[in-house]
Amino acid sequence: MSSCSSGGRRVDSAVLCSRKETFEVKEAEVSNSVLVLPPEAVVDGSGGEGAGRTVQNIQICGIFRDYLELKRIQPSLSKLLTVLEMGEPFAGVEKEPMDIDERLKSTDEELDAAVPASWSEIEQALKTLRAIKIGQHWRLLDVDYAYRVLNILISSCEANGWSLSSVDQEDCIQDVLNLLAADVAVQCFVRFFEENDTGNFRLNRLEVSRLLAEVLLKPAGKFNKEEFLKAWQKSMPEDLPTDLSDLKGMVLMDDVANPPVIWYFPSWSLPELPQRRFQVLFEEKPEWTADEIRPYLQDIVSPSVSADKLLLKYARMFKTNEVKMYRAKYAK
Repeated sequence: MSSCSSGGRRVDSAVLCSRKETFEVKEAEVSNSVLVLPPEAVVDGSGGEGAGRTVQNIQICGIFRDYLELKRIQPSLSKLLTVLEMGEPFAGVEKEPMDIDERLKSTDEELDAAVPASWSEIEQALKTLRAIKIGQHWRLLDVDYAYRVLNILISSCEANGWSLSSVDQEDCIQDVLNLLAADVAVQCFVRFFEENDTGNFRLNRLEVSRLLAEVLLKPAGKFNKEEFLKAWQKSMPEDLPTDLSDLKGMVLMDDVANPPVIWYFPSWSLPELPQRRFQVLFEEKPEWTADEIRPYLQDIVSPSVSADKLLLKYARMFKTNEVKMYRAKYAK
């Protein structure tokens, strides 16, 4: 990817992308007009003090009353999800349709051109969305297939007597190539395992716990919270604890309900426009604690627009038993 480029499609707002950041490009007015002269009309100033002055008639090439201003923003990554969802999620080589439309697959270059964001930000979003690169094309990874791949990797470790806290990457990948394509084995291994202090790899508790929670909650609607916690812990590999804080921005809970419930509600599926985002949030849950709502704002904040500013503009704060709560700005 280039070090600095414009991004997005013709219908998008103008943005300028570096390797790691995205900037909105906007016109701003200047207090004085700027006259544009042809190059030959520019005086070099070498005559020194007291040198004779010559009056010339010069044709003005143009007048500028504004300039382009760069403002750091959060990238519009919903377009990335839209592009990826045009294609079928990858659910294994054996389930690939014979007549799959190649035009619905996206290369690095195509994503870079379609999504108004820096490549570093696109890569991070691809990881969040659990996308996988098959050949030269990016695909969303089917959640049930991701669960199957995780089980294959864990089963390989157990069958070979490898501790899940110290796994040799190459050995594990070689052992599962009879069950998984190389692209899938390599990318899923580095997603579900993380490097430890010895240079080997250990199971990534956060990635694994989030995947297993999604497998349980995504098809279930509102789930009895106590039953979910038991099923979630039971599904985890031995000695790996669960922690509800790992699911911030991915699930919602209602502890006032009888019985308390939990349900799948990922932040990446929400509208990017702040006004619409808050509307959806308060439709889903009329009242939020600060800890509940902030994870759902992280992808729409920027250096100039903080979560506090968004809450001040679109929500109304109140307290219940000294706990800070938020509801819709004009809720009755």
